[in-house]
Amino acid sequence: MMNFTFHWFTASDEEHTWQEQKEEGFENTDTDITVEKLKIENDTLKQELQKSEDARLAIEEEMEENKADMFQEMQLRIQDCETLQYELQTLETERVRLSLIEETLAEIIALLRELRKLKMSRRSLGKIVMDTIDICHSGDRDIDPEHDVRNFINCLHKQLVHCDILQQAFAARQALEQSRMEPCTETQEEEPVAYGIDRETVC
Repeated sequence: MMNFTFHWFTASDEEHTWQEQKEEGFENTDTDITVEKLKIENDTLKQELQKSEDARLAIEEEMEENKADMFQEMQLRIQDCETLQYELQTLETERVRLSLIEETLAEIIALLRELRKLKMSRRSLGKIVMDTIDICHSGDRDIDPEHDVRNFINCLHKQLVHCDILQQAFAARQALEQSRMEPCTETQEEEPVAYGIDRETVC
């Protein structure tokens, strides 16, 4: 009777021990699963972080390339603007030069009309033109279209302005106008009549 009782208690202890080991086994299994999940999640986060870093580096590299392209494009635009500005200045200079030539030619035509009214002979007029050519273009050098044309026009204008017949006509006209002004009580200073503007010329 006593031996049976002791055996019963021994079996009960073994069953209790087995139950505890089973529970510990479950706890260890749960812990292992949790650790494994954490490792997987950690690896996933690392991969996502690496992808994000790679994407950031790619974006920065693309931005640097775009920045370099934009800077180069801006430099080209600046050069284009400088070229256009230079061309505009050249065109403005040419416009002023042609405008002066046009004004001088208009004055030469007015002087020639005045000489025609004064009955100046064609021979005398031709001599003025030939003398102007000799003054402006002496020697056998090649003709410079821009410089020689401008120089010839200015010299011809000066020759016509200082022509004797025109000077005599101007003097006679001024004397006539002065005589008409003498009876007046209030006299005004006579302004000289000018048919042209003297320009500095290289002759």
